[in-house]
Amino acid sequence: DRIVLVVGQDGQAIREHFSKMPYAEKISYVVQGEQKGTAHAIAVAADAVGDSPFIVCNADTFFEPSFYAKAAAMAKLGTPFVVGKRVDDASPYGLLQETEGRLQGVLEKPPEPGPGVIFTGCYFMKPDFFQYLARVGPSPRGELEVTDAIRAYSQDHTVRLYEHEGYWNDVGY
Repeated sequence: DRIVLVVGQDGQAIREHFSKMPYAEKISYVVQGEQKGTAHAIAVAADAVGDSPFIVCNADTFFEPSFYAKAAAMAKLGTPFVVGKRVDDASPYGLLQETEGRLQGVLEKPPEPGPGVIFTGCYFMKPDFFQYLARVGPSPRGELEVTDAIRAYSQDHTVRLYEHEGYWNDVGY
């Protein structure tokens, strides 16, 4: 129904780009004044999201275009989910731990290289997830990690793992 983009203080180029899109009227912008991590970026959007369930796709990750319709259809089922991708080396990412399709935990940037299903930065949550974001403390890297909030949320709620088999690319790596 609507799109909330979290931008930095210098987000004018992003605003200008999206102002030309046919769906521009559906976009609202939230400024993240200080970049404190992925959990903080989502937490600052709480007022804009309100009481609605929401899908997050990190801006530095790309899926094939048909993926987004699949994610929207899965969200209509109402059960929170994270999108994972099987990779040869999970060490630069959050390694998803699951049992029978249910998320059990997330190990942020495992110390040893190895294969696994990693967190793609795309997930669907209900509004009560913002309470878990508010409880996140700094990681050993000094950042507020959304994977910490997802880990805690998955202990109290059913969170499904959707293993994406199509195209996915993380521009940061």
